[in-house]
Amino acid sequence: MKIFISHSSKDSSIVELICKVLNDLDIEYWVDYDIIDEGNPIPREIDNGLSSSTYFFLLWSKSASGSNYVKMETDTVLSPPYLGLL
Repeated sequence: MKIFISHSSKDSSIVELICKVLNDLDIEYWVDYDIIDEGNPIPREIDNGLSSSTYFFLLWSKSASGSNYVKMETDTVLSPPYLGLL
């Protein structure tokens, strides 16, 4: 099981707490700041993260509602072949 965590970078302190709990429970997760290296194409890395994940977790906030990356991630996961992650 791997959880893809979609969030706004402005909510990173909350995401860090969530990741700590998941890590303590030995649950694998994908979060952008742990995975994406500088210079790598972000959309491709997000697609790789989605395709390798079992679940999609959306941390919704006011910041997330205005995030282009969160919109791209949710649009992607709501389309085939990712629809089964929900």
